[in-house]
Amino acid sequence: MRAAMRNENIPGNKMKYFLSIAATDSSGGAGILRDALVANDLGYWPLSVVTAVTSQSFTSVYDIFPLPVHVIEKQLKTCFEHFPVHCVKVGALINEDIVKTITSLLRKSIIQYLVLDPVIAASDGTPLLTPNAIQILKEELLPMATVVTPNIHELELLTGVKCSNKVDAREAGLKLSSEIHTEVLVKGGHLSGGIVTDFLLSEKYELSWEHEREGLAYTHGTGCVFSSALTCFLGYGLSVCEAYQKASAFMLRFFIDAGKRYSNDVK
Repeated sequence: MRAAMRNENIPGNKMKYFLSIAATDSSGGAGILRDALVANDLGYWPLSVVTAVTSQSFTSVYDIFPLPVHVIEKQLKTCFEHFPVHCVKVGALINEDIVKTITSLLRKSIIQYLVLDPVIAASDGTPLLTPNAIQILKEELLPMATVVTPNIHELELLTGVKCSNKVDAREAGLKLSSEIHTEVLVKGGHLSGGIVTDFLLSEKYELSWEHEREGLAYTHGTGCVFSSALTCFLGYGLSVCEAYQKASAFMLRFFIDAGKRYSNDVK
């Protein structure tokens, strides 16, 4: 499956370097390992900066150990000093000190494409970002991104707007975009209904896509897979709109296949 994806999606043979800044997930379904596997599938050499080590299954988070800031700083500096990083995806940052450290170091780096997946809580509700860190993330790091990819719950926490339907989600996305002055790609899968609406919103334009909800047997790591694929396609020079369409198709194929292989094998 991976070879087929590579042949279909990769526009050239020159090695490119993808950097994920995120936490581990011991299940392998999400987090930095999943980011790396997606990047590999899409023709990149995956680099990594681990922010925290977590103990997870496909359904629950059992423990979170944030790494010391000096360890995170060394990882990031090493990546930028030794590799021509083409694109960066940021995921779980856990606490205020890590957010500040990553923000400071990325400001000093040359980054053409930066995708920020604002991982605030796990799917079981376990917090993955402290309240103080959320505010710093919004004020200092989100404005640096090429595009920010919140799900509905993350959008609510970032804006204070309750999103009960797609009209609410659009308004909250526009609010966030106007506050951080960058593009916001709102993923509507957490809203109820048989039709899912995603929005790409900015201060200059807005787009939306609707598709039927897929009855997927396995869904752990959807945000990581999508945002990593989006980062990779942006790194190949696609527009955010084009990258969204390719990343969405990649994600759907991945989870249909994963559901067939893994859904009945775990507790």
